[in-house]
Amino acid sequence: MFPDIIIFEKSFEQRYEEYMNILGSRGALSAHEVRNEWKFYIECVIEAGGWEAVWKISRSKCEELDIDFPTIILVMVDCVYFEELEAEVTIVAVQGDIHLPEKHVVPLKYLFPTKQDDSVLNIDSTANCLDQYRVFYNHLWRPWDGEGDENNDWVLDHLESRLKLFYDMKNGVISAEATRHIRSLLEEVREIDRKIADESGDENCVENFVDNNSVLTLMKLQLRREQIKREIEILESFEIRSIVMQKKQVDLEERKQTKSPLHEVLFVWLGGTVDELIQTLTTVKQHIQPDMHV
Repeated sequence: MFPDIIIFEKSFEQRYEEYMNILGSRGALSAHEVRNEWKFYIECVIEAGGWEAVWKISRSKCEELDIDFPTIILVMVDCVYFEELEAEVTIVAVQGDIHLPEKHVVPLKYLFPTKQDDSVLNIDSTANCLDQYRVFYNHLWRPWDGEGDENNDWVLDHLESRLKLFYDMKNGVISAEATRHIRSLLEEVREIDRKIADESGDENCVENFVDNNSVLTLMKLQLRREQIKREIEILESFEIRSIVMQKKQVDLEERKQTKSPLHEVLFVWLGGTVDELIQTLTTVKQHIQPDMHV
């Protein structure tokens, strides 16, 4: 039986204030500068080594190690590599009949400090810092952040809206179905990025694209990625999300009353060229009935 990990339950207001102190205290911060700000903060707060943690191994790492997912392991953190935001750990205990190398280098976000009696260590601050970092990169950071927005203020543009979305999902303000949909979209885009990296890393990609359709595959992946990005951006907007949710609630009530399908579709357009609008409407037309009201 592993020791209990240190858990934090925080309100929207608490987390917003924390992130503003971490990322918003020195003026505008572009997406490219966010990681460096986290490095600076983590190096100031986290114990450099000598603390115990539960390592919750990621799915991809489990596949690499050829073990079941999920798997958790008790480790001793020997040294934190602040520049890489990783730590070297030594395995203390495992669950089940698995055999692994004793030493590993682990991303910090997969480490959960345990409750431990050591007056020398400031373990609560370490655990709190890792909780802040983990929630940020698991739920507030997007795979496309930093792509072409060097001059934008990430904190001003995204922090409040994404944190609000996270808490609306967590607290059930957004339906379970919608929450599953959002999470599946974000997981899909991460999988797309892995596939794009694999395709782009293929040394034979350029030479053999006529035969293996690699270029076409990359184009399809990029198009799907852009579709997901636009949909997530719509849902991140509290105003638009409220309209969509109100519309769905009205539709649900009308369905209960009429017990017949509604011939109406809500279409939200983020903006773009005339050609893009025409192309989008053409795609929409292929998926709805001719008599539906838009």
